[in-house]
Amino acid sequence: MIIAFANKKLEVTPEEKQYLLELEKTFGKETFLGLFSTDSDGFITSITPPTAKSIQIIVLFFLMNLMLNQRLRKFDNNKIQELEDRIKILEQKLDIKNE
Repeated sequence: MIIAFANKKLEVTPEEKQYLLELEKTFGKETFLGLFSTDSDGFITSITPPTAKSIQIIVLFFLMNLMLNQRLRKFDNNKIQELEDRIKILEQKLDIKNE
């Protein structure tokens, strides 16, 4: 699902959203502002902790984990679609041979 978070579009699972909101409640909304960048699909493209102030390691760790999870989900979806396409091609070839 895509949510609006820290003035960004962010792709998360329901569990990730719940935890993200817990972090926001604990550390405040301002903690996340300017901390990461996303693309048009809501995928984190970079995490840039500020040099002028400290940040909680749990927040940084979660964003890094979220970024990795997003990439793994995207990879899995692409691979599954590729396999489905290959199966369709094989099924079409088998149907031709059976006739």
